[in-house]
Amino acid sequence: MLLFLHLCNVNKLEEEIEDYTTTLETVDDPAERERILEAINHRQDKIIKLSNAADSESTVRKSSRTWQPTAKMSELQAAEKAKRERRLKKDFDHKYESWKECCKNARKGLKGFCTEYSLSRLSSSLHIARNELIQVYEACRELGLPEQDVRRRVDT
Repeated sequence: MLLFLHLCNVNKLEEEIEDYTTTLETVDDPAERERILEAINHRQDKIIKLSNAADSESTVRKSSRTWQPTAKMSELQAAEKAKRERRLKKDFDHKYESWKECCKNARKGLKGFCTEYSLSRLSSSLHIARNELIQVYEACRELGLPEQDVRRRVDT
């Protein structure tokens, strides 16, 4: 609301400056010209003050104090992180075993005669299992540095 009032006052002052400027063109008396120029300068100063006031009011106050969780909140966050890590580790182990099983099945399938269709099925199942494994690994990395065992198994 205050910003609206500032804008209205600024518009009014700009109109007055415009009127004084047109009057200034017609006045020949030096004293009168000086008075009009002072009025224009005075109104321009008011516009600057109003715009500065509007800028300072429109900025949001921010606290300079940094947020720090309480001890209880830190414990809760650590417990939740550990729970997510355990769940992701379990999920990773499951996906890794599934991928290994898929690799074994593909190896068995490749030992015999394979049609183009069976090769494409083997390839797509390997890609799907690999993508699922990588997706879980990326989720582990988002939480933090994964365990050495997990990294070793992904690298192989």
